[in-house]
Amino acid sequence: MKRKKEKMSKKQFAETMAQELNRYFEENLTMEVHAAIREFVKTNDYTHYAIVLERPGVYALPALNVDIFYEEYKHGDSIESISRSLAWNAMGAIMMPPPVNGMDGIPKKDFGVKLSARVVSKQRNEKYLEDVPCRDVVPGITMFASVEIIVEDMDSWQCRITNPMMKEMEYQPDELIDEALMLSEEYYPPMLMTFSDGNAEGENLLEKEGYAMNDDSMYILTTNRFQLGAVALFYPGVAEKIAEMAGGNFYAIPSSVHEFIILPESDKYSEEELQAMLESGNREVVSEDDILSDTIYVYDRHLGLLLSCSEYSGMCGTEFCETMWC
Repeated sequence: MKRKKEKMSKKQFAETMAQELNRYFEENLTMEVHAAIREFVKTNDYTHYAIVLERPGVYALPALNVDIFYEEYKHGDSIESISRSLAWNAMGAIMMPPPVNGMDGIPKKDFGVKLSARVVSKQRNEKYLEDVPCRDVVPGITMFASVEIIVEDMDSWQCRITNPMMKEMEYQPDELIDEALMLSEEYYPPMLMTFSDGNAEGENLLEKEGYAMNDDSMYILTTNRFQLGAVALFYPGVAEKIAEMAGGNFYAIPSSVHEFIILPESDKYSEEELQAMLESGNREVVSEDDILSDTIYVYDRHLGLLLSCSEYSGMCGTEFCETMWC
């Protein structure tokens, strides 16, 4: 009986694909290009292998995600057909790489749309945030700056700003994050929409004069690009505006790095029900690298602060609470 051939691991597959690409480059290219594998850390410390296309003097190296091709391999596609597809993608990346040759190619303090702020779980991103200037914004969530370079007719290329990059660009940590947050709001404005049957619907309620939230409704807060939009909650004035629309305090449920679910504080849901909903979503719906937090937050309108539910509950019934608003 013929023994079934054992599948390669992802690392073995990546090494094989890099060898195939280097063979292809030697036969078809006159320029110096070398395919090498690297292990990349993404948000929530999710690691994956990529094939990096190295060229002398090029800072922004094109990288090909191995995960997509490995799935094709696991589903039975041949190494030969995958190699051809990978070579086609590699040639496109070589001919149209992100337009940065050395850090001198990035304007100092003149990023325009290229600089933005992002928020992630602090606990889940120990590796991802190594040597990255950050600012804690609420318990469990931290903010950092990212540079985004738009390639015409192609996807954007993005990376987090590390401490060495920040130093070379002549920023201080607070200055960098302040400017990233300001530019995020300018180029990716906040959007608040009603949330029904798992979908965000209707107009941007933040632009609707005198709108009053319904205690029985859920809302989604994100940005106009609907990607990495959870940062919108931390734009200056946004939480205050939502509290005005809610007529008081509101819950902010971090459904993913892309958005918050907003609920006016009421008796309709208990904190236990909301916590169970969040944890269920993070386990069963949200992809591992998109999880933002397992903590529910409350915006206290009187204090003008976002607090974790435990912090908020701990204040109720205290002398401070009674003096301020109870």
